[in-house]
Amino acid sequence: MDSVSQRRSGVKLELFCIFMALTLWGYALGNSILRSTVVIGSISLSAGSLFGLTLAMVTRTKPPTLIYFWLSLSLLTLWPIWVGWPAEGETTSRQFMICEIIRYTLFIFAIPGPFAFFGQHGPDVIFNESHDNGEE
Repeated sequence: MDSVSQRRSGVKLELFCIFMALTLWGYALGNSILRSTVVIGSISLSAGSLFGLTLAMVTRTKPPTLIYFWLSLSLLTLWPIWVGWPAEGETTSRQFMICEIIRYTLFIFAIPGPFAFFGQHGPDVIFNESHDNGEE
């Protein structure tokens, strides 16, 4: 896949993710918890995008220490998923479930866009040393 079509597919994925985010927020609007879901969804959407970006950087990096750096940084972006917020006592159980669904789905929807846009797709180039020496 050339870089132009790779960027085009990344933009299409991001537009799909934004559409799904707006759809979920529209559902929350009908349940009168729009403010909390916008905050929760925005943080989850940005954390998912950072997760996709850090995983894309893993595919573009050669030295193992930098690969482990990007992997550890990607684990830090999972913090909004590990921390349960808002506290369940602040909202009703139905509103809490809507916030949880929005938090998880927006995180997952945000991952593929940056990964498709910035990631290196395809195998690494492997040089055969026997051809360099004139041997077969």
